[in-house]
Amino acid sequence: RFASAAEAFEKAAALAADPVLKGAALYNAGNAHWGDQRIDDAIEKYKAALRENPADPDAKHNLELAQQKKKERKKTQ
Repeated sequence: RFASAAEAFEKAAALAADPVLKGAALYNAGNAHWGDQRIDDAIEKYKAALRENPADPDAKHNLELAQQKKKERKKTQ
């Protein structure tokens, strides 16, 4: 379910001409990857969303959460 959502959002991002819309699609792709526990992919999409729309507070927040989660996982390994 999350994988197909991520794929759909990534396709939408590829088609979007407006940076805000592209950023929103990438942000949502990041959320789908997060929901699927694919933290590295989520981080990549949140960073891409911020490149398109650097003022997006939700993408910034979720990027921070994902980076923290990645650090926590490394500590427990």
